[in-house]
Amino acid sequence: MNDRGIDISAHCKAPGLPVVLLAFGLALGALTASDGFLSVSEAAEDLFSPAWVARWQRALAEGHPWAVLLEDNAKKSATPAQRYGDTGMYAALMSRIKGDTRYPGESCIPNSTTYTYAEKSWCVIKGLIASVPGDRNITREYTTSTAINYLALKPWLDQNPTIKAEFINKMNAWADANLVRTRLGDSDETTGQGLGNMAWAVVSAADNPRASYYLNHPIIGGLTPTGANFANSRNAINLYVTDLARGGVWIESGEYNMGTLRLLFMGSELVSTVTGVDHFPEVTQFASSAALGQV
Repeated sequence: MNDRGIDISAHCKAPGLPVVLLAFGLALGALTASDGFLSVSEAAEDLFSPAWVARWQRALAEGHPWAVLLEDNAKKSATPAQRYGDTGMYAALMSRIKGDTRYPGESCIPNSTTYTYAEKSWCVIKGLIASVPGDRNITREYTTSTAINYLALKPWLDQNPTIKAEFINKMNAWADANLVRTRLGDSDETTGQGLGNMAWAVVSAADNPRASYYLNHPIIGGLTPTGANFANSRNAINLYVTDLARGGVWIESGEYNMGTLRLLFMGSELVSTVTGVDHFPEVTQFASSAALGQV
């Protein structure tokens, strides 16, 4: 039960916190320094660059356990053996690492007995974003991770404009819903849907005519806070981090706190990585106390 008296056990299990944390760590290339790989903060500076690809190709060649796990999970995407909580990110990351190589095996593409990792990823994503879910927990949990998938699949999407247009249109429908049903007094929805809209706007800016609308909508408030209050999502994040959760312990409940922190750090790091600017300096400062707060 959470602090509102609601049974959230099912939602706490989905999308599988360890899986999502691992996937985001993989996206940033966060293998240990002792292995000769970059830290999370260093790797964020060259997300999906040739150097990033080369590190992961070497990790696969050397049998690094994270790389092996990533590839195994990606192979299972869009098959009956798909990992629980798979949002398409495993295959999206592998599409960057291995490019457009085709492999024999189960395919979600009609009349095909081979697949590329980008195709696998899209088949999973397409099912996820086919419509706006009635359950706002879904948009809360998956808006930012789907924005990461869009960024990972960008080269493939550029070669498949019809699919890219479908991706954008479906995610815009989610973003429209987020504008209507994000309660700023709810930190889960603010970090998952409000910050998720910021992430979607930033990663789709070059292709999406509505990106600026989503970023600067009064409910969202852009990337720069004008205060610490509930006037918009950006200000609310500032309030949560600098005041209500000051000291490192989030303000929801024991069941919710870690999941909300995941959404906070995943969204703010993605926006800052893509733009090259730390638009959430208060979150950056909050990180060390948040880590200690989990001990």
